[in-house]
Amino acid sequence: MAAPDVLERGLELVGEDERKRLVAGYAGRFEPLWEALCEQIGDRDVAERAFVTGAVQAAIAERRPRPRLLLEVIDRETFPESIEFEALAWALAPGHVWAADEAGFADDAAAGLEGEEWTLAVEEAGAELLEPEHEERVRVLAARLLRQLPVEGLPEASAPRAPRASRPSATAASGSRSRSRCSRTTSSSWTPRPSPLSPGRRLP
Repeated sequence: MAAPDVLERGLELVGEDERKRLVAGYAGRFEPLWEALCEQIGDRDVAERAFVTGAVQAAIAERRPRPRLLLEVIDRETFPESIEFEALAWALAPGHVWAADEAGFADDAAAGLEGEEWTLAVEEAGAELLEPEHEERVRVLAARLLRQLPVEGLPEASAPRAPRASRPSATAASGSRSRSRCSRTTSSSWTPRPSPLSPGRRLP
């Protein structure tokens, strides 16, 4: 969570047109939910400011370096060339690629399934949802990850993956789609399963 003063500085950088775009994008996609939220708060301006603040918080979060622990996993694992995108999928934050409702769609599609059947259902749901914006998001996130490399003491995670991370394709996006192996723990919390796969939340 970013400090309040950092959030305030971030909000100052968001122009009025961009604020309107962010709010309109969410309200258009989740109109009943947005209207109910505004009614509950009782002040649309306050609701809009809270939403934009959340967007700034998310933007800050996705620019933070990825945890070393995740990169250590990549350094230890051997990823076959046929599924090399799994390494990138491991490294990216699930919630920075997919929206919660998208993860929910995949979760519902795989409800009651286990093992390979569960995996196949999640990947088919991801394929149905996959849009160019997901691929672009993976490219942006991979470029940020590349700037974090090399990591001292992790030669495999740093060197071999860097060229691939700089050129993520639809296949890499599919890898992040696969990472959307999530299980719902509460109505608003998503926890990745212990797998080299997983996604969760759409950033404006």
